[in-house]
Parts: sequence; structure tokens; C-alpha cells
Amino acid sequence: MKEIDQAHDHLADIASEKPELLQSGGLDQVGMSQIEAPLLLEDGKGHLYRTAALVDAFVSLTNPSSRGIHMSRLYKITQDLLSSEKMSLSLLSKILYQFLDSHDGISDSAKISTSFSALVERKALKSDFVGFRS
Repeated sequence: MKEIDQAHDHLADIASEKPELLQSGGLDQVGMSQIEAPLLLEDGKGHLYRTAALVDAFVSLTNPSSRGIHMSRLYKITQDLLSSEKMSLSLLSKILYQFLDSHDGISDSAKISTSFSALVERKALKSDFVGFRS
């Protein structure tokens, strides 16, 4: 056990040092990939339905004195807004602004991307049948 204690005494305290990456200009994007989230969509008849989505959520890390971002904030904003408001460009814009607001002083850009399948009702070309495609 004494050998382990001695080795521990000689290890650098990385957390107390300034990160070299941020001294050279920061990080373009830090965050989470493939967050599973419910997505609220509107069909062609005005009905709302949910589908599963994978979401990538990122902010920049531009403040050299900051040790990182708050990933739980990205996760919570993503879950709360995508599950409660209909998918639209204005919703995505709202999410991006909340990402930045929640990282005020350490981030100056944000990114979100979503991937999902949406069922679309389609009429047959030569009959009255209706089918679905994603």
C-alpha cells in the first residue's frame, strides 16, 4: 500500500492546472451525441403524434478559465422542449438560445441536430388505397 501512496504523491493535479486546449483558443463543440428524445410532430391533417429521435446537442467552450460545460443542462433543455412543443425551425432556434443562456459566459455558439423517422400517409397512384412510408 505504501508504494501506491508514494505514486499518488508524485501525480500531477491536472484539475488545478489550466487546460492547454483552452489556452490555444477553446473548443468548437462540447456536448452529447445520440440523446434519445421524444419528438412531437404534426401530420398532414393537423394531428400531433410522437416519434423517437436521436439528438446531438453541443455548445462551444470559449472561456479559458472554465473547466467544462453543463451537459445535464443540454440534456434537460432537449428533453423538456422536444417533448412538449411541436417540431419547427422556431423550436430548434429556441433550444439553441436556451443552450447558450444556460452556458452564459463560457459559450458563444451552439449546435443541435435531430434524426428521426416520420410516417407519411400516401395515396396509391391508381386506386383508392392509402399506405404509409417513412
